[in-house]
Amino acid sequence: MDGVKPYLVVDTRTSSGKDESHHPYEAFLKWLRAEGIDPEKGNRCEVYEGRDGKPPYAIVHLFEVDADGRKIFDEVTDEAVTYADIVALSSLPPSWEV
Repeated sequence: MDGVKPYLVVDTRTSSGKDESHHPYEAFLKWLRAEGIDPEKGNRCEVYEGRDGKPPYAIVHLFEVDADGRKIFDEVTDEAVTYADIVALSSLPPSWEV
C-alpha cells in the first residue's frame, strides 16, 4: 500500500446523538452495514479505490474484545485497544461534501 492514498477516511465514533437520519454520515453507516461491516465494532474506516482490476477495499480498525465481548482498554492510556482488518468491498461508499 505504498503511496496509496485513501479515497475516504471516516471516524465511525462521530455522532451528535441527534436525529441524523438524513445526514450523509447515516448513508455511509448504512453502506458500511450493507458491506458487512458493523460500525459499532470499530472506530475508523479507511476506504481505498480498487486498482489493477482489484475491487475496492477498506482497512477497518476494530475493537479488541475479551471472551465476554467487552472492549479491552489499554491500562496506560485508557483507550480502547484496536486492530486493523482488511475487507474487500463490493462498491465505494456514497460521497458527501465535507
